[in-house]
Amino acid sequence: LWVACARRWAPPTDWRPDMGRWSDADVRRRAQEAEHVRARLMGYVDMAYEYAIPWRRHGDGGGNIMGKLTDSTGPSAVQNFAGNLQLAAWPSESRPIALRAGPLVQHMGDPTAVAEMDRELELASDMVTVLMRAGNVELALQESFCDLSIGTGAMIINPGAKGRQVLTARSVPA
Repeated sequence: LWVACARRWAPPTDWRPDMGRWSDADVRRRAQEAEHVRARLMGYVDMAYEYAIPWRRHGDGGGNIMGKLTDSTGPSAVQNFAGNLQLAAWPSESRPIALRAGPLVQHMGDPTAVAEMDRELELASDMVTVLMRAGNVELALQESFCDLSIGTGAMIINPGAKGRQVLTARSVPA
């Protein structure tokens, strides 16, 4: 699938990493070009979703989302990819984030300031870990990794409803 897509897409000839110099017209033109490329590829992406992650797309109206699958090769490969990536990114029972004093604080030359900053950041890391575990972040991360196996994986984290989860995370399909 991706070989066919790669043959049809090539980076723009005027690609420049200095995006700060782009004018509004440049940004609009490039966005329009990207939308055209995306439109050409969406048929392939939809087909990949249909055969590898059918539960992430709507069914045929009758609830038959697995109708075109003849075996579990695609879904198994997607789940293996997502599971391995999640294991590498956020191993079970590990802290998802560890904040430490950066180079600016370290170059100030005061080791006590670095130690104090590290203690404060350790508390912040613990708070973020608790908040992420209290919500559904791990599940949404797994879903976004499934999406990433085909195209783009993205996740939105919002405050939760009162009396419920502290954070609510949602994977956003391509």
